[in-house]
Amino acid sequence: MVEFALVGPLFMALLVGVVEVGLFMNAQATIDNVTRQVARVVAVCGTTQATWSYRGQPATDCQTAAANEVQLNFLPAGAAVQIAVCTTIPPSGHCSGTGYQQPTYVGQVVEVDVYYTYSYYTELLLGSAAPTTVIASSARVVAQQ
Repeated sequence: MVEFALVGPLFMALLVGVVEVGLFMNAQATIDNVTRQVARVVAVCGTTQATWSYRGQPATDCQTAAANEVQLNFLPAGAAVQIAVCTTIPPSGHCSGTGYQQPTYVGQVVEVDVYYTYSYYTELLLGSAAPTTVIASSARVVAQQ
């Protein structure tokens, strides 16, 4: 009984840590997937003005199609994913603001950056003192249409 009292809390902390790392890695993989999907939409969309569909989802513009791709992925309910699409790559190499800029011509390089604030599940124990991490992913594509 004494040995379990000494080892039990350490084992539980290790177990919770392993689960937390797994959930974080899942969130990173999900954000990477969202970035690739949005970049694919932006590349295919180009300067198309008419109503079109991508993967069976109707869209009137590129921004709507990109937003639909975010909804197709697994993220916690109410997740705030910020998407920045830049047609002029800033010197820093990453879009600094959020929003969407539609490519103006075929062959233009477009930067897609996705930002997501990951809240650790230790928030249940620590409340507002729990740490958060911003997960970022980026992709560059060339407008095709």
